[in-house]
Amino acid sequence: TVWEPLLCVTCDVIPVFGYERGDARVSCPYPSGYEDYEKYLCKNDCNDDDVLIKSKGNSNKYSIYDDQEALTFKVTISHLQFDDAGKYWCGVTRTGNDIYTEVKLEVRNEISQLIEKILDSIKSCANHSEEMCWSLHNRFQSPT
Repeated sequence: TVWEPLLCVTCDVIPVFGYERGDARVSCPYPSGYEDYEKYLCKNDCNDDDVLIKSKGNSNKYSIYDDQEALTFKVTISHLQFDDAGKYWCGVTRTGNDIYTEVKLEVRNEISQLIEKILDSIKSCANHSEEMCWSLHNRFQSPT
């Protein structure tokens, strides 16, 4: 196998995170002039069997939407599991080498999500009345 260098739209890695059992949304930019080209998301080395979804496709796990005005296609990965974490590639099919942008997906556990919600509530309490703080506090109490 001969490896060709990947042509990057942006050679920065796009960081994406989501929570276990939740969704992650990946926004993939592409250059002007490629609005009508096929877009896709793949994992690992991006061989044919690594392609997860292509333009105008949907599945239970992946959905794709091409926002041609914003020059960005968006992929939603649903029902996240820890093994979904890793390196992905946003791709645009074209003659010659496709155009790629690297994505790194991190899947966090549900406990982290709860902790983040509690911390956000505590931070927002500083700017609200005592009654509002009790309301936020009670939202996170376990039933007795």
